[in-house]
Amino acid sequence: AEPCGMRPLVRFDGRWNPIDWETVATSQADDIGILRTDTVLDEQKIPINHGTPEGMIYGQLGYALGFPEILGPDEPEVDHIVEAGGRPIPIAALAIANLAPTERGTYSSSYINAGFSGGAVVFPVGTSDWTIAGIITHFPTVPRAVYRDGKETGDYTLQHTGLVGFTPMERIVELIDEARAKSP
Repeated sequence: AEPCGMRPLVRFDGRWNPIDWETVATSQADDIGILRTDTVLDEQKIPINHGTPEGMIYGQLGYALGFPEILGPDEPEVDHIVEAGGRPIPIAALAIANLAPTERGTYSSSYINAGFSGGAVVFPVGTSDWTIAGIITHFPTVPRAVYRDGKETGDYTLQHTGLVGFTPMERIVELIDEARAKSP
């Protein structure tokens, strides 16, 4: 089945292209699905460290990376994705390491919008290495009353809390290992 009823697309050559994929693991509790593809867009290997957020410091600056959905339903021809060499460049939002685990995952402080889900939260570890701390799953909101002429209207708007929820990489690796152990 397709995750969330959607077909994964990869952006290259100036357009969105469907890719062949398989589901490796899913977890409703973690709000994550892990997909695998054999599609190779670039032979160049990019060194990425992942695993535990060991070495990260509370309050440390990093980035939330994502590809926010900024195409409107009435503007299917409009393309706002920034590309370099035919490859998309993610939007980077400043993130602060909170590393506060809760029942819904771990959080960093950052302001993001829809479309960052599935993107990475990265922090520098040591002098030059970057570590993927986790994969963005959600951002919590709180209802705020709408006022008009100093009086509550009875309407509410959802306000971003400034937190970004992510599934830590060590949990992602656990899900992949569990799936491998179950497969024949």
